[in-house]
Amino acid sequence: MSELSSASEASRSTWWLRPIWLATAFVLFVLAGALLFPVWTRPAPATEAAASAPQGLPWQVKATPEGSEVFGLLVGQSGLPQAQARFGDNLHLALIQAIGAKDEDAPALEGFVERLEAGFVTGRLVLAFEADDAMRRKAAERSPKREVGSGGRVRQLSLAAEDLDVRNADSLASQARLVGLSFTPSVRLDEATLVDRFGEPAERVRGAGGDVQLLYPATGVAIAVPGANSPANRVVIQYVAPGEFEARLRQPLAAASAAQ
Repeated sequence: MSELSSASEASRSTWWLRPIWLATAFVLFVLAGALLFPVWTRPAPATEAAASAPQGLPWQVKATPEGSEVFGLLVGQSGLPQAQARFGDNLHLALIQAIGAKDEDAPALEGFVERLEAGFVTGRLVLAFEADDAMRRKAAERSPKREVGSGGRVRQLSLAAEDLDVRNADSLASQARLVGLSFTPSVRLDEATLVDRFGEPAERVRGAGGDVQLLYPATGVAIAVPGANSPANRVVIQYVAPGEFEARLRQPLAAASAAQ
């Protein structure tokens, strides 16, 4: 009797070792893992929000030691090949020459994107490139097509194939450096909205007609906001490398203000 009692007690004490209980425990473990796995692997709410936030917006500007990063380009460092890779066939290049300019004056090398979708903001983008004066003059001589731009104040010269050949390290396209961007949003933006997006400017410069320039030298940004009596009716946002802000934006702005 004592042997049967001992066997019964041993059986009860090891019930969890029986095959049916082991199988049940295994199924429960698998089900629990399936339920908890999505919770463990789900991104944090902040990560999800950052991933779904619009990218490439005009006010998403990052200053770096090399320049100013915006619209997927590094102003002050990127070249024409990077701009072509970014915008593809939407990028149109031309040499821009003022009507009546002297022969020794080298034309400017510019690019145009007529409709840029910068996040949820659309607008027109102008790219300014820097290259050797002699190279630009020679490219102008080779231009296969010349036409007067809108307004009749400038002449647009298309570029010859050899000047656009990025495979040639000595071509104009290979030597050009992006030094500035000018973005004109399609929508009307007031000063309060711009300050809310870009932050408080380091300086405000008031002009005639109520115009105001919002200056952000730390990121290389200057925003021209037209006043109520201004002939301009659109905001223009300019971007340069922060290290070139003084020479490319502040000094020309000061000269224009003095001439008024």
